[in-house]
This record gives sequence, C-alpha cells and structure tokens, in this order.
Amino acid sequence: MVPSYYIILGALAIFSVMSILFSGVLGTANTRTTFLIEAFTLMAYLGYTWFVAVKLKLHVEWVWGAEYVYFLLIGILSIVYLKKGSWRHKQI
Repeated sequence: MVPSYYIILGALAIFSVMSILFSGVLGTANTRTTFLIEAFTLMAYLGYTWFVAVKLKLHVEWVWGAEYVYFLLIGILSIVYLKKGSWRHKQI
C-alpha cells in the first residue's frame, strides 16, 4: 500500500469523532463562534500545508498530515467551547 493511504485512513478515524464534536458546537446556534473556530482551524491548516509543501519541500505524506492538524484542532476547540459552558446561556 501507498503510505499516503495509511495517513488518510488515520485522519478519517479522527474525523469521525471530531466532526460530531463540531456538530455539537453548530447545534448551539452560535454561528459567530463556529465561524471563528472554522476560520482559525483553516488558517492553521493552510499554514501547515504551505510550510510543509513549499518551505520544507517534504513528501506528499507529510502534506497529508495537514488533515490531522485540521481535525485535531477543530475537535480540541470544540471541546473547549462545549466544556466552557457559556453556550448554555445563549439566547436566540
């Protein structure tokens, strides 16, 4: 098998959990917070991808590692927001 396959497979396993957490944040109806989490995560994702691919010129397997950065960061930020609890007092 191609090494990229294993990297993508692992990232999809993380995605299955982290997407549920991010959906929980979406369910709080706080669109500003969801936008900020997504925007920050995408900037980190693009920054990692650019740095690894353009600056370091590493193999494609390392570039696919950006999926781990994206999914882990979006999951961690979602957990922090949901644990913080300020969403419970949000009025729509």
